[in-house]
Amino acid sequence: NLVTTTQSTNLEEAAEIWGMEPNKIKGEIEAFGFDTQILKGKIKKVGDTWIITRQGMIEKYGEP
Repeated sequence: NLVTTTQSTNLEEAAEIWGMEPNKIKGEIEAFGFDTQILKGKIKKVGDTWIITRQGMIEKYGEP
């Protein structure tokens, strides 16, 4: 569970918290919809896994 703005999770857990499909978020990442958050270090790819901070999700989708 994401508690503070500095905590992060994987794409699947973030999607669950926000009530979204993981493929929707992944599609937006791949379509450059998260470029600002990636540049700020709020989203990054580690291996095959996207890691997303709570703040990055809030910036894009608002509070869960």
